[in-house]
Amino acid sequence: MIKRRYKHIHRLRVIANTFAKHGFGYLLDVLGIRDVLPPFKRFQSDKSHRLSRGERVRLVFEELGTTFIKLGQVLSTRSDFLPRDIVKELEKLQDWASPVDFSFVEQIIKEELGGEISEIFSYFDTKPFASASIAQVHEAELLTGEKVVVKVQRPNLKEVVETDLEILFDLARIADRRTSWGEKYRFTDLVEEFSRSILAEMDFRIEGRNGERLKENFMGDARVYIPEVFWDYSTSKVLTLERISGIKLSHVDKLAAVGFDKAELAESFAQVMMKQILMDGFFHGDPHPGNVVVLENGALGFMDFGIVGCLSPDKKNQLAQIIIALASQNTDLLMHTIFEMGVIPSGVSRRELKADLDKLRDKYYDKPVEDIKIGDVFNDLFDISFKYDIRMPSDFAPLAKVVIITEGVVKQLAPELSIMKIVEPFARKLIKKQLSPFVLKKNLWGYMLNYIYLLPEIPKLLRGLKERLDEPEVRGVIRHEGFERLLMKMDQIVNRLSFSIVLLAFSIIMSGLVVAYALSTPKRTVFFDFPIFEVGFIAGGVLFFWLIISIIRSGRM
Repeated sequence: MIKRRYKHIHRLRVIANTFAKHGFGYLLDVLGIRDVLPPFKRFQSDKSHRLSRGERVRLVFEELGTTFIKLGQVLSTRSDFLPRDIVKELEKLQDWASPVDFSFVEQIIKEELGGEISEIFSYFDTKPFASASIAQVHEAELLTGEKVVVKVQRPNLKEVVETDLEILFDLARIADRRTSWGEKYRFTDLVEEFSRSILAEMDFRIEGRNGERLKENFMGDARVYIPEVFWDYSTSKVLTLERISGIKLSHVDKLAAVGFDKAELAESFAQVMMKQILMDGFFHGDPHPGNVVVLENGALGFMDFGIVGCLSPDKKNQLAQIIIALASQNTDLLMHTIFEMGVIPSGVSRRELKADLDKLRDKYYDKPVEDIKIGDVFNDLFDISFKYDIRMPSDFAPLAKVVIITEGVVKQLAPELSIMKIVEPFARKLIKKQLSPFVLKKNLWGYMLNYIYLLPEIPKLLRGLKERLDEPEVRGVIRHEGFERLLMKMDQIVNRLSFSIVLLAFSIIMSGLVVAYALSTPKRTVFFDFPIFEVGFIAGGVLFFWLIISIIRSGRM
């Protein structure tokens, strides 16, 4: 930490001063970094502020720039461990920045694409139509005639972000050691997760691959259009995409004036998002109305694939279970799913937690499905998680954000439309799919492959345990009469179990081969004049019956 303090002393001083200026100087004392401030500021008491705590937190993140704006946006989805007032303010963070001078854009394109702009593009708008903390976007046209948009990363961004991440890692490690919150939430893990996210967002090649994956998932679906990536004109710092034009979903009046059915668009948007989440397990991570346009043919055109979400089959099932539990008012299923999802501290009162979940159930008990708002449900779940310090999975928070955004867009387009009515069939379809014989067979086979290798190891582990317990230093600490006899018997049982499993499998395979061989060649029952299948089957049967007789004679059934 000392080396990095001196390495990044200026930036660390800026961060410390910003927190102190907005009334959070006590954090500098907790983290032990007040000494990085200049002497004349070091012992100044924090000034009182008329702004709320949440507003001051938001101002801190806005003033500290790109890394902290992105961090604030991530934290705005984590209602499970941040108070609601702070989360509400962080949701207001605007990822906007003043455009950089065009000379920097020219230089980056020259370095990345290996030529002057005039040598690559027949037209390039010097004024960006969008400018954010990571990049700005320009309209252009390739020499081959395709109309494109070019996303160019801001200069020296990687160095700034990496410096901030190093400082955040240091501060997180201190917080984990010195504070009760650090012990509870493991800030280093949060910073590690955030670091992967922002570094991936800064690599435009990953964004291009995200777009192609979404395009592949909706291949043949006329409801969705994903722009093409021009890889010959794309690198980690420059991304060239097909330019699509349409009316943004946020422009409700324009959509109505052109003649689009708003209710139909709302239902289509909800179905498309639910397919991404519940069926594909790969979804657009920021589907706000500015990132989705309605094309001339009514298709939904998605843009900006820097943020995406991925869900494992288990997480998809858990989300589906929550939806079905609410729709069917099944408290037990809701409780089971929440307990399965979150990491519940050992000191939590299960009785009190159950009582709060019962209240949550009662809140929605008398409501028809079409009157239940998923956004309200997620907010209630996060409130309970915050109250009991339940750590929800890291991939559940951005998922909740996407679902809430989806519901907001639907309500803006068609207030009378119920997203629960749209979501529930997807959830039931997913659960039904997971219960199909093919999926059950696949899962069972996977479990067997994962654990069957342990069977031969169990006798060796038990013998090792017995030998360890027989050592003098251990024998003096713990001793249980009859323990050796128990270990021997367990050893015997496990050996027989392993042998029986292998023998049974051998018998089934041999019997299957006999039947298959008999059906394929009914007139011949020998292999090179030797009845190998019949002999093998008979031998397997003899050994199997010998095992049964030996177990019966041992008296240990």
